[in-house]
Amino acid sequence: MTLTRRQKKWGIIIASVVVVLALFITFLPMVVRKVAVSNINTATHRNVTIEDIDINLFTRRIAIKNLKLADKTRPDALVQFKELALKFYYTPLFRGHLKLAELNLAAPAIGLARTEANEFNFSDLLAGEKKEEKKEQ
Repeated sequence: MTLTRRQKKWGIIIASVVVVLALFITFLPMVVRKVAVSNINTATHRNVTIEDIDINLFTRRIAIKNLKLADKTRPDALVQFKELALKFYYTPLFRGHLKLAELNLAAPAIGLARTEANEFNFSDLLAGEKKEEKKEQ
């Protein structure tokens, strides 16, 4: 049995879509990890490391593994956790919102310390937020 020209054309289209989806699913976690690290570094002016991000679009689950946000003055991490797992809904994403069905945080650690009389090791993060509020007004 030989395939018609139309059947060949649809076969090529379907195969192309499958290949593009497979590449998208494969590279999405790496792209999300790189963008997240870059945006967190820019927003906090601190080094951040994320070991891995797992994204499963079929089960609507995302897992962020071994995140560490550096402290500016101490060798300890300011914030770190072993895993942040969440499950989300699709429909609010189309309106630009994120609605979570589940959120699990494993082994969180926060290294807060007083650096001066009225200063803490996270005060610069709050000062940045206050500057943004003044710009908006």
